[in-house]
Amino acid sequence: MRQDEILATIQELIAAIKRDTVPVRPHDVRLDSSFAAPPLSMDSLDFVRFLVEVEEAFDIVADDADFLRVETVGDSVRLVRELLTEAAGHDGSAQGRLPA
Repeated sequence: MRQDEILATIQELIAAIKRDTVPVRPHDVRLDSSFAAPPLSMDSLDFVRFLVEVEEAFDIVADDADFLRVETVGDSVRLVRELLTEAAGHDGSAQGRLPA
C-alpha cells in the first residue's frame, strides 16, 4: 500500500474521531501534524481510539512500544507501512522502523 493511500485513510479516521469534538477537515491533517497540538489536539482517549481504529482499518497489530513512539501523523503512516510490510512477509530491515 502506498504512503498516500495510508495517509488518506488516516486523515479520514482522524476526521471521524474529531467530528464529535472539534471538527478537523481531512486535508488539514498533514504528515507533520502532531497529535497533541492544533489542529488535532487529541486527548488520550481520542488517541487510543485512533490507534484502535488504525489497527482495524489496516488489519494490523502493533506493540504498545510502537504506539508510544507515534507523535505525528507521519509517524503513524510509517508504522502502518512497516507493519503491512512485515505482515506481507517482506523484511524491510530497519528502513521504515521508528527509532526506539
